[in-house]
Amino acid sequence: MTMAYEYMNEDEINSELFCSICHAPFNDPCCTPCGDTFCRACITQWLKSPNNTCPLCRKSLSLNALAPATHMVRNILDQLQ
Repeated sequence: MTMAYEYMNEDEINSELFCSICHAPFNDPCCTPCGDTFCRACITQWLKSPNNTCPLCRKSLSLNALAPATHMVRNILDQLQ
């Protein structure tokens, strides 16, 4: 399921709800086994390049290991729309 979010005021969004790859609020967020969260499109593109590690902690990572973001993250994002 793809969740695209549009925010009324991005300046008021907590920085922890921003993707560290695109530096924008999460769009269809997913989590890595190491606990980091990214936009699904961003981390997919990252892993399709020669990278096979998490962009933040550099632990080994594959597309198969990605999981949907937690309900808490999705609920917070839903409230910000």
